[in-house]
Amino acid sequence: MNCNKDNYPKAIAVYEAVLRLMKNKRDITAMTVSAIAREAGIGKGTTYGYFSSKEEIIAKSLIYGYRKLIDTALEQMNRCETLKEKLYSLRNLADCSEDINFCMEIVEELSKKWDKMQDYIVSAFEDDKIHILYVERLVNDLTDAARKEALIGDDADEDYVKCVFLTVVQNIVGSIHRVMAEEKIISEEKWMDYLYQMIVTLLVYSPG
Repeated sequence: MNCNKDNYPKAIAVYEAVLRLMKNKRDITAMTVSAIAREAGIGKGTTYGYFSSKEEIIAKSLIYGYRKLIDTALEQMNRCETLKEKLYSLRNLADCSEDINFCMEIVEELSKKWDKMQDYIVSAFEDDKIHILYVERLVNDLTDAARKEALIGDDADEDYVKCVFLTVVQNIVGSIHRVMAEEKIISEEKWMDYLYQMIVTLLVYSPG
């Protein structure tokens, strides 16, 4: 397949079709290219003009869904002005993390059944560096907001600042946050307030 076709409208229609079929609890291993093409509103032959196999269709659809979830949450954060607002908006990533985990669980399960699936997924993650890119975008956006509010000194250690925000991001979008919320160990508002206060305190004492 010509990789330049990955973002063509008909290719995206195929991705969206696979995700809809998944949401309708269709058995992903039993999906046929014909069924996917029909759901996408295109011909089966047209589908093969963009993808070489069903495995490639499903693998790229899962990657597309993964990136779409994260990009949506990041766009919402970018519309916020202050560091505190941006920090609170990260709860959107926490809210969609279950969907992300669901996608990745399917990937892992399918990889055991289809050797080619593993190759497609590994290639997609290595080429696009999905995890690294989206975390870097989060950290950079939060860091810029902190600088605008003069919370980071000119002589602050950049690696230290990055570690502060990486730790906070993990606390919000990681499993700890979900467990705390589900068990009602601490209210979400108080949790977020403490994290914000922790950022301010840690940045003030940033080693130069």
